[in-house]
Amino acid sequence: MSLSSTKKGQDAITIGIFTALYLVIAAAGMAGLIFGPVAMTVTVVAVALINGITFMMFVSRVYSAYAIFIMGVVMALLMLAHGWTTALALLVSSGVSTLCILRPRDPDANKRPLVKRRSKVSLVVAYAVFNLWYIGPILPIYLWQDSKNPAMLAFYTPTTMAITEVLTFIFSLIGAWLGIRLRKRHFERAGLA
Repeated sequence: MSLSSTKKGQDAITIGIFTALYLVIAAAGMAGLIFGPVAMTVTVVAVALINGITFMMFVSRVYSAYAIFIMGVVMALLMLAHGWTTALALLVSSGVSTLCILRPRDPDANKRPLVKRRSKVSLVVAYAVFNLWYIGPILPIYLWQDSKNPAMLAFYTPTTMAITEVLTFIFSLIGAWLGIRLRKRHFERAGLA
């Protein structure tokens, strides 16, 4: 069943608001780049934890299962200035994340938000997969030795990039779980979710 035009409009506004919020938090986390590669890795992992709350609020407000992919496309267009590897990583991670929660036929699409139609586990995994896009900004440093900072070139080896991605995935799982708990405990009571 397709969404009504009212729900499509609400979803479009919600996608815009939460994409902006997600990117502001991510940009604040990328400020760790100023202090070096270790601080950048720590802040990326911390942002994955914090944005779990943002993401769970996002899926509690949208009705379309494709909203995550649309959010990824909007972010990819905005991040294209950062490099094509970041945009590509965003498109792939948001596509796979959408596949984690996609169902062929959803009769409740117009009646209940996405968070109430999918299992908590699938939403947590979808967020963790979505956050794997953080490899995009790091990839050029390793592949093309594209960095003016020698500390970045020395730090980001295949091993440290893999460790960064695994930590991002783990802390994304924790952040999404925390987001579900906070949404249920605080935001639902206040009528915000």
